[in-house]
Amino acid sequence: MKFLLTIILLFSINTVSFSQNIKDKKAEAQRLINEAGDLLYKPGKIPERNNNVKQSISLAKKAIQLDTSRFVAYELLFGAYMMLKDAKGSINTCSEWLINHPNDLNVRLRRGVIYHRIQKQKLADKDFKFVKNGLVKTHVKITNRLSEKEIAGIVSNAYTYLLIGDRKTSLNSMDSLSKAFPANKKIAQANKEIQNLDIEKSMYETTGF
Repeated sequence: MKFLLTIILLFSINTVSFSQNIKDKKAEAQRLINEAGDLLYKPGKIPERNNNVKQSISLAKKAIQLDTSRFVAYELLFGAYMMLKDAKGSINTCSEWLINHPNDLNVRLRRGVIYHRIQKQKLADKDFKFVKNGLVKTHVKITNRLSEKEIAGIVSNAYTYLLIGDRKTSLNSMDSLSKAFPANKKIAQANKEIQNLDIEKSMYETTGF
């Protein structure tokens, strides 16, 4: 009995120690993220700004090593690489996140768009196909009983369909939505914007490439 109690006690101590270690790592990751964010958006002259951006990248990477679940750290890397016009860095950041979050359509779309912009169309098409399959799985039937959240989702998906090269599905979705809600000015405005969207410009504004 004494031996069993000793084993239980040791197990409990190790569990508490492990939990504390995780908390410490998460806290340190958050500190690094805060510091990286402050540096990334700190005003200054071009040489100083470039140095701050590079330091921000280093801090964000250290934060990710401590806690791979913190998407904000990856977002900081996206922002930094966008400022440096570093497409490879942005693509690598997307790929690292997708290792543990393979079904993240937003990051998959971002990577596909960057591939497209740097003329690696086969890789772009692969990501776009994955995104399209994901959108099909979450398809919502358009009726006049949709909630605001559902409407927003359909509009967002219509933009996404445009970016991945499926203009027909995008316009058909917005046409059906407009018919279901003919008096909705927000839908009408969104429909107009989608019909006239400069896709390449939108891609550049989204990714910086």
